[in-house]
Amino acid sequence: MAAEALSINYGSLALICFGYDDNSCETFDGTTAVTTFSATWTHDHGGLGIYQNQPATVGCSNARHKRAETLSSTGWSTLPDFPKRINSHSIVGLDNESMLLFGGGISGNWQTGIWQLKNDQWNKIGELAKSASLGSAFYSGRSIYYFEIFSIQRIDLNAKEELEKVELIGEPPKRSSYPVLFATTPDYCV
Repeated sequence: MAAEALSINYGSLALICFGYDDNSCETFDGTTAVTTFSATWTHDHGGLGIYQNQPATVGCSNARHKRAETLSSTGWSTLPDFPKRINSHSIVGLDNESMLLFGGGISGNWQTGIWQLKNDQWNKIGELAKSASLGSAFYSGRSIYYFEIFSIQRIDLNAKEELEKVELIGEPPKRSSYPVLFATTPDYCV
């Protein structure tokens, strides 16, 4: 069973990777799953995001390592290690080809750091309003909305995609890990 999924190829494929203690990946077009490159490391609960327009992942369940990798048309390759062992975090790719990592941690010791991988270098650029993990995020209109078990936070970026502010905007109506998120119109009804 896969632990991570990411929309790629302008939404025409899903990249599905990293079951428990597994480093395999496959693509899915809505009908057929095709095995693709396996990562060098397992990244169960390591998240999938976009870095320099390519799928990327960081860390591992039980925070066994701090490895980061990116996937190209020739396979997975090494990115700079994350500064800490981490799992259960979220990763969001930005338009400027950098990547943000936030939430997660080790064994319930959840972090507040907002980290950016830019030009192959990790830097801590800010703090969440409160520690968080096991969440899902989406980027819309220069804001990242981060839904996790106990909070909903908004990370606002300026036109240069630099951190502007972080705000705690509420609590989820129901506590759940890794909620499925999608953008809708304001008048959309489920």
